Amino acid sequence: MAERNNDGTYLKLPVKRYAARTIRETAEGRYWKAYKAPSLLNQVSQVTCVDFADVYPYALAATSSARVTVYNSTTRRVQKTFTRFKDIAYSGVLRSDGRAMVVGGQMGAVQLFDMSSRSILRKFTLHTRAVRAVRFSPQNYTQLCSGSDDGTVRVWDVSAGACTRRHDGHTDYVRSIEGHPTSTDTWASGSYDHTVRLWDGRDNSAGGAGMKLDHGAPVEDIAWLPGGSLLVSVGGQDVCVWDILGGGKLLQRLRCHQKTIMTAFIAPDGGPPPVLDDAMLANGGGGYARSAMARTAPRLLTGSLDGHVKVHELDTFTVTHSAKYPGPVLALALSPDANALAVGTANKLLSIRRRTKPREQLDAP
Repeated sequence: MAERNNDGTYLKLPVKRYAARTIRETAEGRYWKAYKAPSLLNQVSQVTCVDFADVYPYALAATSSARVTVYNSTTRRVQKTFTRFKDIAYSGVLRSDGRAMVVGGQMGAVQLFDMSSRSILRKFTLHTRAVRAVRFSPQNYTQLCSGSDDGTVRVWDVSAGACTRRHDGHTDYVRSIEGHPTSTDTWASGSYDHTVRLWDGRDNSAGGAGMKLDHGAPVEDIAWLPGGSLLVSVGGQDVCVWDILGGGKLLQRLRCHQKTIMTAFIAPDGGPPPVLDDAMLANGGGGYARSAMARTAPRLLTGSLDGHVKVHELDTFTVTHSAKYPGPVLALALSPDANALAVGTANKLLSIRRRTKPREQLDAP
């Protein structure tokens, strides 16, 4: 800035400086900032899926092009690499015990691998187009479900090596599949036809379609909340929360990203440990302190093409933290012990961040 003199010259004025704005740091912010020392691991192509095993040492599977790489989530070193694919691999997910992995493919195949020998245990080939989403049943090791670009959802019996259910109803690509947390017969699927459908294996009418939810945009991902009464769908710039027990009522429609939301992940105990107030501590917690739910902090994590990962608490679904990544986010997952956060991007990067202080130490009294 400058001031003009009468003779036509200019005098330089000092730039006005303001005091730095103070930002109150919350416990939630401090908790998520403790995920430091990120390892940015180069991949062969965009990372379309990341998934942790449910048992220690919480192996991490990352799917990129025609390869699935399995990492040790603690050391962040490669444990195994699966490359026996003739085409692009999709949705490489580990069984909860970490002993098997299922992967979809561009040519429509669903392959089940043994983790120790890397051999193919089963190969299902009834889909006619790319299989973008596969999942193990949360309750049954011998049951798989797959969603394909052919618009169908199929349930597979691993023991028999056969398809036990075929669900028709979607009119566009199926891009997400999730099994109900407590019901073996219930699956949810999200499609580019803007809908989320619930499939009941006990219902023989209309292919078992029990409920249809209109997201309003192509659905990229879905996730069940703990207990299975609520379901989250993401697509476009919206996060929708559905009350399934209430007949599929839309409870919340959130818009917190600037570009398409590609992934959603529910961490049953991913946030900072809850703190009891003085009144509860004075009367011994009134039973609340001893309950399992009182010691959990479930969180919803969403990742978007705007390069941000955002954390939502599940009471009011407000955003409690946001982190920027060096590329459009396609996939994310938090380890079961909440000590490692994995994020896959469209610019061939896998980010693995670990807590500087293990979360179990925060839980200790």
